[in-house]
Amino acid sequence: MTFFDYSAAPFPIRSDIPAAYRAYWQKLAAPGSWWSGEQRLAIARETRNALTCAFCAARKSALSPYAVEGEHEHNGGLPAPAIDAVHRIITDQTRITGTYVNDNAANGLSKEAYVELVGVVVAVFSIDEFHRALGLPVEQLPQAVAGQPSGYRPALLSEDIGFVPTVPPEGAAGNEADLWPAGYSANVVRALLGTRCPARLA
Repeated sequence: MTFFDYSAAPFPIRSDIPAAYRAYWQKLAAPGSWWSGEQRLAIARETRNALTCAFCAARKSALSPYAVEGEHEHNGGLPAPAIDAVHRIITDQTRITGTYVNDNAANGLSKEAYVELVGVVVAVFSIDEFHRALGLPVEQLPQAVAGQPSGYRPALLSEDIGFVPTVPPEGAAGNEADLWPAGYSANVVRALLGTRCPARLA
């Protein structure tokens, strides 16, 4: 099938947009550094489930997210900390703390895996929002590509921002050599490259 066919869109869509989305859909379905292709697709599905999750809605309205007991509405395929992380990023991201990230790491969701998860959630949600803004249904997810996560991790990392490992300026070598053009790099890119191979960003 052809993904991201905008022939029925209510407005003209630049050709580079569906091309970029198709390229990302290929990466989404493939193994990353810390998640398999099927797990990455499960993260994408939870990105969509979070929007209608009754537990998320109750927790977001509570004074503390820990004041509400319950369980997320989910499709499975992921460990519980990962499901919770996806749903929090979508519905209650302003209350994600360093303690939460550290507790996840202590309970099996490593910081590296968490950063890759964040990258998938943000990319899929952004693409879905583009469709919703146009009044179009969200795109069907691709089929998973077989294979194992690479476990790639840059040699030099720091934890000076955002609760997770990032690549510092002095770490811009090898696969990360182009990370600091003109001495500047966005923090989100530093984090994503801190846990993933540049060829498979997000």
